[in-house]
Amino acid sequence: MIEFPAFDPIVSQALESIRNEPLTMFMRLMSATHGAFLIILPLIGIWLWRGKGSLKKRLLIFFAFGLSIAINNGVCDFIKVRVERPRPFEAQVVSTPIESSRLVNPKKPHRSFPSGHSMNSLAAVILALFLWPRIKPWLLILPALIGFSRIYLGVHYLTDVLAGFTMGAIIGVLLGLIARKLLSLKQSSPEDAPNPAAPIPAAASTDPEPAHPDSDHLHD
Repeated sequence: MIEFPAFDPIVSQALESIRNEPLTMFMRLMSATHGAFLIILPLIGIWLWRGKGSLKKRLLIFFAFGLSIAINNGVCDFIKVRVERPRPFEAQVVSTPIESSRLVNPKKPHRSFPSGHSMNSLAAVILALFLWPRIKPWLLILPALIGFSRIYLGVHYLTDVLAGFTMGAIIGVLLGLIARKLLSLKQSSPEDAPNPAAPIPAAASTDPEPAHPDSDHLHD
């Protein structure tokens, strides 16, 4: 039996006390993973069809993200069924979460630790940072907001989210290193690479000019 810290219920109750309708609407939006897939999947399809680079490279990147989701979900479920930690609202630490039927699966109780949303979101952002170095690190704000929303809405504790971030970061870094190696991606921008098609400038001739015979000797 895992002993969880005493501050977990305190944090959950503190966030419940500041709930208000505008903030709740925003937190529900950040936590609505299934709705996000309705937007993300068509964008992925367009990128695979019309994106830059070879189709093979795009498929490898798509496979890397799919593998990230599969590994995160597998590891998360493996831990959840063994820890069987009740969610905050199940333990009556907070009231029933807002629209709980959309936030958790009622057929799978006691699945609080770790947070799968936190794992998947951070792993995906870290993987994107490895594959596209030009992406700005401020994108890490997105998984932070998702993790916060899970505590705010009463479906996870703080340690659930922190554990999810830790495991998601490890998986994201490992997959990022492997994917970048396979795709031979470099951190430097393409403009810095030498252009093999550029013409090579002709080397300056170092041969001495042929000596001209002295005109006076031509009449000797």
